[in-house]
Amino acid sequence: VVEGPRVVSAEAFVVPVQHANLAFETNGRVVTLDVEEGDTVTKGQPVARLDDTTQRIRVAEAEAGVSNSEANLAKAGASLAQAQANLAETKAGATAEQVAQAEADLAKAQAALADVMAGPTPEEIAEAEARIETARANLVNVQAGARPEEIEAAAAKVLQAEADVRLAQADYDKFVYGEPQVAEPYGVALQQATLTYDSAKADYDRLANGPTEEEIAVYRAQLYEAQVALDRVQAGATAAQIAQAQADVQRAEAALAELKAGATDEQIAVSEAAVDSAQAEVKIAEAGLESSRVTVESALADLAKTVLTSPFDGVIGGLSINEGEYAQTGVGVVTVGDTSQWRIETDDLNEMDRVGID
Repeated sequence: VVEGPRVVSAEAFVVPVQHANLAFETNGRVVTLDVEEGDTVTKGQPVARLDDTTQRIRVAEAEAGVSNSEANLAKAGASLAQAQANLAETKAGATAEQVAQAEADLAKAQAALADVMAGPTPEEIAEAEARIETARANLVNVQAGARPEEIEAAAAKVLQAEADVRLAQADYDKFVYGEPQVAEPYGVALQQATLTYDSAKADYDRLANGPTEEEIAVYRAQLYEAQVALDRVQAGATAAQIAQAQADVQRAEAALAELKAGATDEQIAVSEAAVDSAQAEVKIAEAGLESSRVTVESALADLAKTVLTSPFDGVIGGLSINEGEYAQTGVGVVTVGDTSQWRIETDDLNEMDRVGID
């Protein structure tokens, strides 16, 4: 029996060697479609874009976070450097300059205490007494008022000034009515004569009327202040002032002794603890910076999801969305195929049918 050729029939489709239905990895409104059906595209070429306003804001915020984290790390590093320097200084002990300064401070405090304990010098008392005598003489003079000859001299100045005013007035009147164009210098002379008269009259009135109660009160206050100053000088230092001077000496002695003794174990331990704390702060700042950088990377990745690109070279087969429409995550919006080669696809053949197909 001769068997004829075995015939297998099936429905099949001719398709590109590669094809894909591209979808966004995030939701959003399509703002641009960069291709049209039939366009040739290359691998990585953008084909559609979503509104990326929110994503760009997040990137900017994340980058600002990196800047802040870098500043925090720099601050923590500076604190660590300072703590390490303090520890080294503590372990090294006082320098010769520091000891010399402490000794000078002690000598100054001791000299001040000696001055306080010694009391006022004869020169200080004499100076205070001289100020009293001066203040007392000034008060007596102001209370006595002007001498008759001073009043008479002041009155004579008033009369002279009054006469000068009359002469200046006459000259001015002569020219102002006769030759106005040359009257200005005489007007100035009249004004100056008037001012001189007013000043002389004021001096005369002051001398003739005698000192006011306010003037006398001022000189009495000066005498009282001079007396208080003398009493203070003669009394010497108070118990509180002596105690303060003694306390200053004790503090200076303690400071010098501490410098010469060097750092204690407790002080070194405190400085070491400060270094440990600063190192911990640096580690925290480093972790914060790393976290901020990860946030930037995540934000940039989210921004990249708003751009749909072709995964290979090919031709746009179709668009299922328009600009302004909302794209859903994972829902295909652009079809692209590699038409450099074609292949046949079918799902109508079973395993037995496929055996006889070359």
